[in-house]
Amino acid sequence: ENKLLAACFFEPEVPMMVSSDTEIFANANNKIVAEAIKSLVHQSTGITTVSVIAEIKILGYQNNVWDSYIEGIYSQYTPEDYDHLISVLQVERRKRLTIKAAENLIKNTEKEGPDAAMTSFNKDISGEGVAKKRLTVGDISKKIYEKARASRENFEKTGEYITERIKSDMAPIDDKLGGYKKGEMYIVAARPGMGKTSFILQTMSGFEEYGYGVMGSLEMKNEDMIARKLAQKSGVNSNHIMQGTFEDPEGWERFLNAVLDDRDSKIIPYDGTKFIDDFCAKLRQYKITHDIQWAIIDHLGKVKVKMYRAGMHEKYTAISNKLADIAQELNIVLIGLSQLGREVDKRTPPKPRVSDIRGSGAIEEDAASIILIYRPEYYEIYDDDNGNRLNEGHTYFLIPKNRFGEPNQVAIMDFQKEYSRFIEPLTTSF
Repeated sequence: ENKLLAACFFEPEVPMMVSSDTEIFANANNKIVAEAIKSLVHQSTGITTVSVIAEIKILGYQNNVWDSYIEGIYSQYTPEDYDHLISVLQVERRKRLTIKAAENLIKNTEKEGPDAAMTSFNKDISGEGVAKKRLTVGDISKKIYEKARASRENFEKTGEYITERIKSDMAPIDDKLGGYKKGEMYIVAARPGMGKTSFILQTMSGFEEYGYGVMGSLEMKNEDMIARKLAQKSGVNSNHIMQGTFEDPEGWERFLNAVLDDRDSKIIPYDGTKFIDDFCAKLRQYKITHDIQWAIIDHLGKVKVKMYRAGMHEKYTAISNKLADIAQELNIVLIGLSQLGREVDKRTPPKPRVSDIRGSGAIEEDAASIILIYRPEYYEIYDDDNGNRLNEGHTYFLIPKNRFGEPNQVAIMDFQKEYSRFIEPLTTSF
């Protein structure tokens, strides 16, 4: 407990982790400190020894020993895996609840009889003994009604509904998904050369309209990613941009305008390690500082997890679970890119399947939607199954899973490789 509280003064992401569940603290004084930190987080106030001590007193705890108590906690800081510490404390809390519930069960059985005792036991073991209001179905229904009413009223005033879904810059895919829902994880998977990175950069351009987000590339340098983004905007080859090897005045003007547009960019490049816990910690930090609405990680095969004795299946499951959990915790759209196995290339035709994704079992369970990119041209296939000629760059976006819409849909766009971007087909393939 002390290590976790000490980290609040040094690690920007930890205060939010602590404030999300102060019931994990068994020590009464530590729980008071956690409540003070929670209050400061909600006020967007920095966590310092002075601010915490002051907030404790504002909360009504005037004991003079707080100065020395906080200093004692402050001195115990050591770098740790804070997600792990939270998990340990959550287990310990469940143990306390179970022991207390068992003790009460014995007492209440003698006093009230087995049926009433079991009812009390179920409340105790679920933590409902904690003095705070629990949401009922009626409460949730009312909340849904109020959101629907607010959306309808906003439409009557502005012509737009209020929605928790955000859209990318790729209308054919947005239409099939119905937009990306906050609090959910989406998976985009393909073989190399299909245009995954271009897809993500284009998606981010649309997401920026909804607020800040994190671009986590574990495969490419941030500079190379941004060069591709500028190529999409300006229509200038990304290689020429990186080397400055183009003289077209109109191209330079478009390039300059793209650079100027990026002054107000809401994309935050990820600069942490490849460990999943580090990535999640950064997202928590940016939720506090920038109120991020979305995050993208490229790609899942590069992500590491601190499970040194576990097999690959367990590791992929842990990564998938953590990403889905952080999306729900922060109420953001999270997109994970994944590389497909080589078995796809041996297939005729080489269309990808969900089972081609590493850790596909966990991913299929955790993801709201799965998008598989297939570009026949890459395999020197220029005609469709009926022998009709395909457009140059013709690309299928297969959507085998779609939790909030129709599954097994297909969106079609054309890929402009030179500019690293997808466009809606100018003509249908024939």
